[in-house]
Amino acid sequence: MLPRVADPVVLFEDEWILVVDKPSGLAVHSGAGVTDATVNDWAARYLGPRAIRNDFAASVAHRLDRETSGVVIIAKRRPAMRKLAEAFEQHAVLKDYLALVGGRLPHEEGRLDTPLMDLARPGRMQTAVTAYRVEERFPSATLIACSPGTGRKHQIRRHLAQLGCPVLGDSVYGAAGQNQQAAEAWGLRRMFLHARSLTFAHPRDGAPVHVVAPLPAELTGVVRALSAL
Repeated sequence: MLPRVADPVVLFEDEWILVVDKPSGLAVHSGAGVTDATVNDWAARYLGPRAIRNDFAASVAHRLDRETSGVVIIAKRRPAMRKLAEAFEQHAVLKDYLALVGGRLPHEEGRLDTPLMDLARPGRMQTAVTAYRVEERFPSATLIACSPGTGRKHQIRRHLAQLGCPVLGDSVYGAAGQNQQAAEAWGLRRMFLHARSLTFAHPRDGAPVHVVAPLPAELTGVVRALSAL
C-alpha cells in the first residue's frame, strides 16, 4: 500500500485566492488515471462552506504535474479564475522551477526553443520556450533554475530530455540508469522538479504577488548528499 500523500501547505490566502505548496504525488485535478484525492478536493475540505461562492467552486487555476511539487494557485471566486486563466494564457505569470538533471549542461545559462508535439493532438507542433540557469554543478548532475515562457504539457521535462540532460527521477522522459544511480547513491525517490515560485498580478487589483515554496526536505537531502561528494 502506498503511503498517504501529505496535504498542501498554505502559503498565501485572501478572499480571492489561495496559494499552496503542493507535495509531489498529489494530482491537481481529477481525470483519467486519477483515483485518489486531488488539490481541488483538499481545497473543498479546507475551505468548507467558503469553497462555493455564487455557484463557483474554488478550483486550481493552472496545471502542475502530479509528481512535481511547489506553488499552486487556487481561485476562490469566478472573476479570479477568469483573470488568472487570462494571465497564464498570455504568459504573464513568471514561473521559477528547480530541477536536478543528469549530466552537465554546456553553458551556465541558455534558452531552449525547440517546438514540442501537442500531446493532445499528435502530429501538431507547438512553439515552446524554456530559459535555464545553472545554480550548482556536481560531478554527474546539475542543479538548474528553469523559467518556462510557454505552458506546454511536460515542457521543462521534454526540453531537458531533448538536450540530453533529463530531469532525474523522471520515469517518462528520463534515463533509467541515471534514475537508478540517483536513487541508490543520493536517495532520490521522486522526480526532482519543484515549482519554486510564481509571480503574478493579483486578480482583484493587479498588485504584484510573489509566492515562494521552499525546496522539500526529500529534495534538500539529495542536494546535501551530492554536496558531500
